[in-house]
Amino acid sequence: MVNPRCNALMRQLPESDYQLILPHLHLVSLLAGQTIYSPGDRIEHVRLPISTQIALSRDLGDGTRIDVALVGASGMVGMRGLFGGRCEHGVHVAVSGLAYQISVPEMLAALHRSISLHQMCLRAYDRVIQTVSDEMACSHFHCIKQRLARWLLSRQDQLGSDLIEVTHQGIADALGVRREAISNTFTRLQGIRLGRGYIELLDRGMLEAHACRCYFEQQKKQPQQLLLPLHD
Repeated sequence: MVNPRCNALMRQLPESDYQLILPHLHLVSLLAGQTIYSPGDRIEHVRLPISTQIALSRDLGDGTRIDVALVGASGMVGMRGLFGGRCEHGVHVAVSGLAYQISVPEMLAALHRSISLHQMCLRAYDRVIQTVSDEMACSHFHCIKQRLARWLLSRQDQLGSDLIEVTHQGIADALGVRREAISNTFTRLQGIRLGRGYIELLDRGMLEAHACRCYFEQQKKQPQQLLLPLHD
């Protein structure tokens, strides 16, 4: 089976606390574009990504949206459900893959028995807040070209592949801009090759030269590389 400790938060749990929630974890497959929650929905599960990427987004009210946080194998989504809160953001799958999920009641029962699980949830919440803060600053101070280069580099890091399956509209939604702005910016971006429904990264150095400093700051905050096999 897929190792739950491939999620960085799970990997940091002491063995006794890990065993508290292990029987209640269920492996699920998530597809890119799938809506998990809409704003106002009741949160029923906490999800711990393994190979998927889950985005938190805001509708800007003019037909566009922006992804304010992207949660992967270093984080967790659904923490507000543990406090009885409803979802504030749109939550959708940015990259297809696997995640473990646990129901809110089962997670609450485990939390009553473990300080380490409380600390895990606080780390996950802090990471999301930090990501939202970083994205807000980047969108305000950096141009679309810089943000697009950063997005491509980050996605390459997350997928471990030079080939990124995405449309111009998908990137526009993630960055909170019009599709035309993305298409125009691609004409001024070097080190890539555009295809129908995909982008191939040819020269990482060129993209890094275009990217804003947020990308390099983000790299410093990444957790250590996984030391565990994906499957037990």
